[in-house]
Amino acid sequence: MVTGSVRASHGVFTPLMEKRMGALIDKAIIVLKALIVFLELIRMFY
Repeated sequence: MVTGSVRASHGVFTPLMEKRMGALIDKAIIVLKALIVFLELIRMFY
């Protein structure tokens, strides 16, 4: 897992940082999904 290496290099994360990272990852996933849908739409029209 990526989180293991991050935790090792930065020491112990505070719960706040953990929560913030989780929110950031969730946002990244949402953006990626939106991008995929957008690309699918473009492929349909062209």
